[in-house]
Amino acid sequence: MEDVEKLLGDYFPEFYEIEDTELRRNTAATWKRAMELGSLKTRGDLDRLPFTLLLDTGANFMQKTQGMVKMAVAAASIFVETYGDLVPINMDHVIAGAILLDVGKLVEIEPDGGGGWRKSRTAELVRHPVFGAMLCWENGIPAEICNMVAFHSSEGEKHPRTPESWILHHVDFIMFDPFKFKLGK
Repeated sequence: MEDVEKLLGDYFPEFYEIEDTELRRNTAATWKRAMELGSLKTRGDLDRLPFTLLLDTGANFMQKTQGMVKMAVAAASIFVETYGDLVPINMDHVIAGAILLDVGKLVEIEPDGGGGWRKSRTAELVRHPVFGAMLCWENGIPAEICNMVAFHSSEGEKHPRTPESWILHHVDFIMFDPFKFKLGK
């Protein structure tokens, strides 16, 4: 397996903007662990992985995650520009959170052996937000970022979210819901 820090930096230049070196290192360790547990081991695997099994979007997981990172940084920056310190935003958490938001999908989705994709056995029991948060916690990611990962989807509807978590929750739906409209879902 290649150097995961380099892989993350290549896909997400914002990775190197994480000022907290321990958080940057632990973000890479979380991705490495997810790749070890799942069946996706190379850049080619990551580039073929669909970002969802719910719709045939034609987009891949890495495209969606790249968009998540860029849009989350932009949204958080505009929020800070608009409100200043009225609601403090931790940009390290926004960047790491966006990179980690769907890390559980590296275990949730696997090749079906026939050129397609399917849910893994793990995914039948534990959805990617929860499994991703477990991986984050196991690798020393702060609870605030585990909150973002665990509660970015329907799992978080009745759970408190940090300001950064709210930003990522909405960006995640921006990156998905237009496909539902386009495909008539």
